[in-house]
Amino acid sequence: MTSRRSLAQSIFIKQLLLVLLPMAAVAVLIYAVLSADLEQRARQSNAVLAKAIADQVGEFLQKPLLLLTSLDLQQTSFDHSQLDEKRRLMDELIDRTGVFDVIYLLSAERLVEAVGLPASRRAYREDLENISAGGRQFIRVAQATDEVQWSDTFLSLISSTTSLGLAYPMAGNELLVGHLNIANLSRYVANLADSRDTLALILDKRGHIIAHPDLEVANQQLNISNQALVRLAISGRDQTGALRLNGVSYLASTRTIADVGWVVVTAQPVALIRHDIANTLWVLAFGTLLAALLALVLSRWMAVLLARPIVQFSEATSKLKRGEFHLQFPDSDIKEVELLADNFEQMAAELRQQQHSLRTSERKYRDLVDQVPCVICRQLPGQHGQVSFIGNPIEKISGYAASQFLNPGGLVVAQLVHPEDRDRREALIGERLKQRQGWGVDYRLLHRDGSVRWVYEEGRGSFDDQGELRHCDLMLIDNTQRKLAERNLQEQAELLLTLLDTIPSPIYYQNCAGELQGCNSAFERFFTLDQGRLLGRPMSHLVTEFPELTPLTEGTQRLFVSAAADTAEMTLSIAGEPRHITLKRASFVNAEEQVSGLVGVIYDLTDRFKAEAQNKQLRRYYGNVIDAMPSALIGLSAARQIVQLNREARNRLRRAGISDSAGYAIVLQQFGLEQDWIEHAIKVQQVDVIRRQPRLGGRYLDDITIYPLDQSVGGGAVIRIDDVTEQSRMEEVVVQSEKMLSVGGLAAGMAHEINNPLAGILQNVQVLHNRIKPDLPANQRAAADCEVSLEAVRCYLDERRIPEMLAAIEDSGHRAARIVENMLSFARKSDSDFIATDLTELLEQTVELTLNDYDLKKNYDFRDVSITREYQPIPRVRCAPSKLQQVFFNLLKNSAQAMASNGHRGQPAQITLRVQYRAPMVRVEIEDNGPGIEHDQAKRVFEPFYTTKEVGVGTGLGLSVSYFIVTENHRGNMWVEPRSSGACFVVELPAEEGSHGTDTDR
Repeated sequence: MTSRRSLAQSIFIKQLLLVLLPMAAVAVLIYAVLSADLEQRARQSNAVLAKAIADQVGEFLQKPLLLLTSLDLQQTSFDHSQLDEKRRLMDELIDRTGVFDVIYLLSAERLVEAVGLPASRRAYREDLENISAGGRQFIRVAQATDEVQWSDTFLSLISSTTSLGLAYPMAGNELLVGHLNIANLSRYVANLADSRDTLALILDKRGHIIAHPDLEVANQQLNISNQALVRLAISGRDQTGALRLNGVSYLASTRTIADVGWVVVTAQPVALIRHDIANTLWVLAFGTLLAALLALVLSRWMAVLLARPIVQFSEATSKLKRGEFHLQFPDSDIKEVELLADNFEQMAAELRQQQHSLRTSERKYRDLVDQVPCVICRQLPGQHGQVSFIGNPIEKISGYAASQFLNPGGLVVAQLVHPEDRDRREALIGERLKQRQGWGVDYRLLHRDGSVRWVYEEGRGSFDDQGELRHCDLMLIDNTQRKLAERNLQEQAELLLTLLDTIPSPIYYQNCAGELQGCNSAFERFFTLDQGRLLGRPMSHLVTEFPELTPLTEGTQRLFVSAAADTAEMTLSIAGEPRHITLKRASFVNAEEQVSGLVGVIYDLTDRFKAEAQNKQLRRYYGNVIDAMPSALIGLSAARQIVQLNREARNRLRRAGISDSAGYAIVLQQFGLEQDWIEHAIKVQQVDVIRRQPRLGGRYLDDITIYPLDQSVGGGAVIRIDDVTEQSRMEEVVVQSEKMLSVGGLAAGMAHEINNPLAGILQNVQVLHNRIKPDLPANQRAAADCEVSLEAVRCYLDERRIPEMLAAIEDSGHRAARIVENMLSFARKSDSDFIATDLTELLEQTVELTLNDYDLKKNYDFRDVSITREYQPIPRVRCAPSKLQQVFFNLLKNSAQAMASNGHRGQPAQITLRVQYRAPMVRVEIEDNGPGIEHDQAKRVFEPFYTTKEVGVGTGLGLSVSYFIVTENHRGNMWVEPRSSGACFVVELPAEEGSHGTDTDR
């Protein structure tokens, strides 16, 4: 039963909803407006702060330029011989402003003429002067364009700190260069942020962080150009959007500094913005809660006031329902409530009088009904079917006492009706009541003990003058015994018919007069006949109408004479389709042991015949499928005999000159199979796979799979042989490519660690060169203090070949620097230096460069190598010429070293250069006649740090660096092809779109 609320609760809930729903809607609207406003304010404040910091940083960068300009104006009255005065002015500027870590004057040849240093580092001034400092890009650009240039961040060899460089052109192609410590810029940016919750950064043109409130983060030079907001800012489009840094999400704004191309980023943590929005939500929730509590109290008070009179009348109604007719209501000051109380008391008095009259009448009728052997019942109208009177015999039929039906809310007849008969009974009674007629109906009644009783019900409705139903009078008779007898007979007949219909074979039976007495459904379906047209008709007459039944009439007289049986196989034509059948007939006898008819059973064998035909067709089909497979298949029996070879297996044997009927051992030997593999797979009943089995001397590779067959199908095995030679080659290429991709990550990690010690090495080598020069005054003073002559020291150093060793150290350092630069270029590819280039001319330039590469320690001379050129007209290639020149240089040098160290089989050393165009790629081949490369080595020559040279001769990075230059920076291909004599390295690069073949024809 559905749970219902009290009147006070209902009034209370409705009043509360009327108050709370508008309040909640207003709170949600206010929260949505305020949260959107807070986020918009955060975006605006970030954008304004980014613009302000960008303007401030722009002004900050003007200061170093003005300082160098003022220094240039002060030097206009000095010539180049007054270096001491220049040093003093630069020292004074550094001490006075604290802007620069170092200032130095570069000559037109990019040599340091004078250096200004802080007081703590001036003792090293002489070591820094006269060294070359023009290797930086911003210095070369400033000297070439005669314009002020800012550098990217770099490790200063002079100040040994991470710095920003400013180059200021002067008269005579000289330059004033100042190094600013990046820490100054970070501290300046940290002071510009207006709140500790706001993060301010400065990025260079490549997306590296060059200024950060945390100096350690600034020194790491993190690159965050992979984030969409930063990429847009670098391209010149300032935005406000999402930024993620060190695992924290920010709402950030960007602003580009036009003069230097830097980007200012101001960011606020998203968590802080959400915290402000959450605070707003809590204030709104608290206010709404207070208002709800007040509404709760007022609504409860009003609900109790309104519901009190209604509750009193509800209690009076409950008393009337229980038969308590003595009611008394309290006085009320409400006129309508007082009138309603008087009416209730008068109604209670009338009900007492009527109740007494009804009880007297009921006793009279009860005595009469109880004497009748059936059940008499009067049922009131309504959906519940409650009875107002029922005889005591109902207890015998249903097991329930009559009082259980008469109690308020008690049992009704409809509840005891079996669920399967209930709808039928109610539909019949409803239809007869509409026609104002009586009814009679059989149905099942559920007894209290769980048994089922059959009853017969007769009834009639009683209507008033207006045609409304007043009540229904029913009579119930127990009909269980008769129904059970009828049902037993019906079930036996239905069982027999069901058994016949469930038999899939057609069955018929006829009497001795030859008349068809019956058949099952299978008989009708088989002959496509309707049983109604056959029953009771002689079989001989049916044959004239249905010729298909002719075989059923032959030889029946013999079966009627004596109890016997026969069997016959035949072919019938049913609906024009041949059917293969077996007919079995037997006569049956009656109780007097006389033949009364026969039963015939037809077994349809058509499907079996069709299945056998289909099986033959499927065997041919599966044979064709097996022959069509690209793999070679061999079927073995349990006796280890070859029972199946598909077309591919037979073709392989024929190509080897072996017959299809060759023995077991010969076939195993030809396919490279071991008998132990087969025996093991069959023994353990598991699939065995042999990968990459070599065939024909290792020229081809096979994957061999052995499938053992279950003993239930006779045992044995099926062997599948797949040629995976090409697949193996492709896997080797994929593995090699994945190994090469690791160099990018290795380069980025090594660069920072290598640069620091490398800068110290190069700086100290230049200092050592200066300190052994005899014409420097500081060297002369130090020699005089030690009472030795510089000429003697110089003679000793030359005798011990110290200058050569220093030159070797400097050369090695520069080579290491170039390696680091190449590795960094792999990590961040750029197309800015790519130009359309003729690879033939570039290859010729590299050959001329290689002719001058000779070192006694390398034990080879490239000029002794014969160069053969096979050039074809080719289109231009868009590339970085210096990078590809390094690739060609590495390949030529490796070829010369290999031929010099391992010999070239008594033949003159020769390198063949080929340039071809195979659309859409330009192909360059460098082939030598040296000792060549083994097949296993060819897979690994491009791996980082892999080398076949002796320890100390090679680093193993030359070919891996070249591989990355070609594949990663230029989207090309590079591989090595072992030859019978020597090796051939191949480089393929995509031709420039729209470019045509050149006129090169050498």
